[in-house]
Amino acid sequence: MQGNIAEIAIALQAAQGTAAAAAQHRMRLSGGGLPIMRDVADIEESSGDVLLDSTFVARVRLEGSPAFVARPNFVGLLAYGALGAKAVSGAGDPWTHTLTLAPSPFTLPWLTVWAMLANGQFVKCKDALVGSLTFESSAGGLLIVTATIIGKDPRYNTSAQHTTDMGAVAVETLDPLIHGDATGALKVEGTAVSSISRAKVEIVNGAEAQYGDSITPDMITVARRTLNVETEQIIGDFALWNRLHFGSATPSAGDAPTRSILELGGSPAGVDFKYTRGGVTPARSLQLLVPRLQLVSLGGLDMNTQGEPIRQTATYRAFRPAAGSPMSVIAVNGTAAYTGT
Repeated sequence: MQGNIAEIAIALQAAQGTAAAAAQHRMRLSGGGLPIMRDVADIEESSGDVLLDSTFVARVRLEGSPAFVARPNFVGLLAYGALGAKAVSGAGDPWTHTLTLAPSPFTLPWLTVWAMLANGQFVKCKDALVGSLTFESSAGGLLIVTATIIGKDPRYNTSAQHTTDMGAVAVETLDPLIHGDATGALKVEGTAVSSISRAKVEIVNGAEAQYGDSITPDMITVARRTLNVETEQIIGDFALWNRLHFGSATPSAGDAPTRSILELGGSPAGVDFKYTRGGVTPARSLQLLVPRLQLVSLGGLDMNTQGEPIRQTATYRAFRPAAGSPMSVIAVNGTAAYTGT
């Protein structure tokens, strides 16, 4: 069995409890997967022996964190699955999808997912949610999107049924996004920072499987969300370090550490990361906007004995803005709409 034969397919459901009629997007994997998870527990009894008699299956669910090379079509659906609100504009290809954080109390769209491994292992699961979604790119590399998916009702699928469920949907192979597609468009506080060698944006929904009278989940709940951003870059000065610790990019001698939180400003405020495929018509791009960010930590500022450049890793956390969405993902692609079936 070949380990490099694997794919995940997804589709929006029209409603909870009813599987989508067919796959809408099919993606190859660059890592991870979607296994069936079994929680096995001991049968604890006073048997008088030094060994237990047996165990039992306590819980079963579909859960994993497959990773994909980001492509504008399916990434838009995953972003909608992680954020919960959508809008689309455009009279034809390209369409512009704006995916935003659903207001509180929030709900996420239900997905049907299919997992295939080595042309022999097939699973179909309705009522799945995107528990977290991470976008990460590094210099010289691809933009990778990793989705943690939790599913309530995994079922065995035959090869024939899997083929039927895929319908005419082909595996998406066009327009892979790379770190270099963001040249001049990795903006922090409204200014492009060319030295950013790694950019990461993470959506965490606090998703958790909840169990009732079955070994499979009765519900998947979501809780308080966190949005995190991380950048890594060679630095030319200690301005950000000074701002974090002393409240000014140019502190004076004798200044005491500040008690103030460092929140990113700029226009647009926060971060604006945009990946645009060059030379592609119709246009294809993916933009990540997080407007209100506070600097949590600044690491990597270490000495070295070789005279190499100093790198800093900045970790930010998003908070609710006065108006608008705490995060927006804008996907310009060839998909007319993300609609449940």
